[in-house]
Amino acid sequence: MINKLPGGNWTWICMKCRGGGAAPPSSRNRQGSVSVVEDATQDSTTPNNNAFVALKNEIKLLRESVTFCSDKVSDFEALLVDFKDYMKVTDKLVSENKELKSQVADLNSRLNTIEQYSRSNNLEIQGVTEKNNENLLNVVCTIAQHLDFNISESMIDYVHRVPTRKENGTKNIIVRLQYDVRVHVDSHSTRTVPVLI
Repeated sequence: MINKLPGGNWTWICMKCRGGGAAPPSSRNRQGSVSVVEDATQDSTTPNNNAFVALKNEIKLLRESVTFCSDKVSDFEALLVDFKDYMKVTDKLVSENKELKSQVADLNSRLNTIEQYSRSNNLEIQGVTEKNNENLLNVVCTIAQHLDFNISESMIDYVHRVPTRKENGTKNIIVRLQYDVRVHVDSHSTRTVPVLI
């Protein structure tokens, strides 16, 4: 029989000792009895203890899993913030790109207009045979005289031949005239007079 002693300690007393004839057990025997009872109690709770340890281990693993998942979610949230920032930058770059394309188209249009205007004073003369050491100013003035148009070298801004894609092809002559001279030349351009040089 197990009795609880004053002070909350448990002890075991055998039937013979409880009967009254024999002396009560010594404290040393009592301590031995307590250790035997504790061993018996532990043996009787071992399956429960094993289940408790297993449950503790599962809870520990679950906590580790939750921590791992939480860390992954935090990493994903950080990546999501970076991605949103990247998208903002990308949207800004797309907008700037559209604006720059519009500006380039506008500049190309202006450049084309300027080139057309600058070329409006140009004349292109085709089919004039190229000679060594030729003086193109004299050639242009001679052509103008054959067209009954007097032109001096001071009326010409520049004159040069332009390359051709054809091999052995005759290079055309480009003449840039002053504006008022060009207007006067245009009025004579409808005449078809053969020019021989």
